[in-house]
Amino acid sequence: YWAEVPAIEGCATHGETFEELLKNIYEAVEGCLSVDVAALEITERY
Repeated sequence: YWAEVPAIEGCATHGETFEELLKNIYEAVEGCLSVDVAALEITERY
């Protein structure tokens, strides 16, 4: 099984069973929406 989240570009996953796919899609969405705050470059705006 394979799935993608159209609202989140590049967010896709797969699973051997439908149940595994559901578990994986939740993890994929969480991963796609997480941000590495330490890697962000913050600039001062004037």
